[in-house]
Amino acid sequence: MKILQTLPGLAILGALWVWTWAAPAVGDPPDLRHQLTVTLEPEKHTLHAVDTVQLSLTGQSRIEFELADHLTIESVRVDEKAGSYTFTNGRLRIALPDAGDEHRLRIAYHGRFNDPVPLEPLNTDNPGFGVTGTIQPQGVMLLAGAGWYPESTDWHGAFELTVNAPEGMLAVTAGKPLGHITENGRTQSRWSIQKAWRALSLAAGPYQVSTRRFGRLTAATYFSKPLQHLSSDYLEATGRYLQLYESLFGPYAFDQFAVVENFFPTGYGFPSFTLMGGQVLKLPFILHTSLGHEIAHCWWGNGVLVDPSQGNWSEGLTTYVADYLYKERQGEGRDRRLQWLRNYAGLVNADNDFSLSRFSGRTDPATRTVGYDKGAMVFHMLRQTVGDDIFWQSLRDIYARHRFEAITWSDIRAAFEQRSGLSLERFFQQWVFNAG
Repeated sequence: MKILQTLPGLAILGALWVWTWAAPAVGDPPDLRHQLTVTLEPEKHTLHAVDTVQLSLTGQSRIEFELADHLTIESVRVDEKAGSYTFTNGRLRIALPDAGDEHRLRIAYHGRFNDPVPLEPLNTDNPGFGVTGTIQPQGVMLLAGAGWYPESTDWHGAFELTVNAPEGMLAVTAGKPLGHITENGRTQSRWSIQKAWRALSLAAGPYQVSTRRFGRLTAATYFSKPLQHLSSDYLEATGRYLQLYESLFGPYAFDQFAVVENFFPTGYGFPSFTLMGGQVLKLPFILHTSLGHEIAHCWWGNGVLVDPSQGNWSEGLTTYVADYLYKERQGEGRDRRLQWLRNYAGLVNADNDFSLSRFSGRTDPATRTVGYDKGAMVFHMLRQTVGDDIFWQSLRDIYARHRFEAITWSDIRAAFEQRSGLSLERFFQQWVFNAG
């Protein structure tokens, strides 16, 4: 989560949506392929869904999924027969036949997602304002944590996703767009997600789609008609940021990067897209600050993932290689570092201080200062310790070795030690694992 910029009386937030990571279950990982069809009824705040799952699972008597506990399971079928299952406390457990390792599940369910949406929020400490799932006539936001589809608790698979919505309402998620078709008063959006290594979020709204190619890279905007005049500038800026971070860290890992309008003021960064409120997108500084931060998360946080057992390192690093780097290239790096120090002196004290290894996300100004400002300063001090060439090469090493893997601060230390030949134990102990 990041502070985009503070103006008099205004704070706009953005966030990397961080999922809790756990080691895979013991045994060979199964092949899971979902064909998920979701029908949205915004006037009723509901969805109806059918998830057909092809799975190859050796030596397992059941499979378990997470699903929002307020949803209603209509039916579960296993290999074309009525399946035996339980659904309690958001856990859907389905018994598997003894015979064979290949199975076909069909899970049908429905329910409401109607979190209240703060159209004029007063508190910006929570970037989502407490909203995890809402289906409204103005738009739809279903975060990964909302439990809007059956997510395996042990393994992730690939998805072919179809979203049916009222005419003109297009759906967006991470992955490759396969097109939007409107007929008989409904609009169908299709997506292919072949790297579903983490949970999916979904947005939908009255979008018009614009795209632009930058070599092999694709930038896209999903804006409502009143914001179409901003599309060209956002496409151009997105292309520049993608090219910048490829040159610094390595190849972009996704099919495109999309800037998606939300109907209330959010600023989330997901794999291959960012979800920003329309009022946020209108602010002139977003193109030059926050957009690049969210794109950088496709390398740090959504490219190389966060193992939260030692804290969320990605916000400090992304702040350093985005917000700070832009200022440094303008000759204003020292001013930004002094601001970090002022923030720490004014907002952090003995009662609310904690180590970077305990930072998970922003909840108030103090946690923002530790996770973002101190985290970025630690990367600056690390750069001073090892030198420029080794610093940037070490980040390239990390991205090349750990793309789509979850890593800790200790893994970052190991990469910098290997590249530099230095022992960084005392550095990381003092600045990452100790408070102050």
